Amino acid sequence: MTISCLVVTSNSDRPGTHLFIGLHKSGIDIQILCPVTAPYRQLLVDAGVPVHEPRLTSRYDKKGIVVIREHLCRQKFDIVRAFNNNAVSNSLIATKGYRCKFIAYRGIEANVSYYDPMSWTTYLHPRVDVIVCVADAIRRYFWNMRFLGFSIPVKKAQTIYKGHDASWYSDAPISLQEFNVPRDVLTIGCIVNDRPRKGLKFLINAANL
Repeated sequence: MTISCLVVTSNSDRPGTHLFIGLHKSGIDIQILCPVTAPYRQLLVDAGVPVHEPRLTSRYDKKGIVVIREHLCRQKFDIVRAFNNNAVSNSLIATKGYRCKFIAYRGIEANVSYYDPMSWTTYLHPRVDVIVCVADAIRRYFWNMRFLGFSIPVKKAQTIYKGHDASWYSDAPISLQEFNVPRDVLTIGCIVNDRPRKGLKFLINAANL
């Protein structure tokens, strides 16, 4: 029996895109819901992966919920996998009364709490079967969660690392001398949407060791 999976995401990074393509080539019946502006979306189209568009603008997007529900009614999916807060909350609403396994993806640590009502609309929602964590620190965060001083771990959180192909990084490096960086010095590059939990200050402090 062929497994069918509906993926809902607001973006499609390179590892995720190639994961979807690989699953499609292996015979999994996979369909992707993502906006036309999503990075690497064209790779999915070129590989023959069915791609459709809802653009989810908030955690409660009425039009997006309708689109997701229409796809669920059109075909029986075994798995619904959602890749960010908006995708998780809207997909949970759309799958109400729909029998399937629900997998949520979590790419950052923190900002999920038993005291936060919004967390119950996403990762703490009882409808979520598995939380795929991109790093073990995120999985440990869920497993160490507490409520009123009591340890109440979220054991449905599991670590699955992203896959990377070394060929993606095989381009010839640019000359750092173009940026007035001396030759043969230790250089560290960091491209990040900087937030305290990203740990950039620890990277900078480590350079002094």
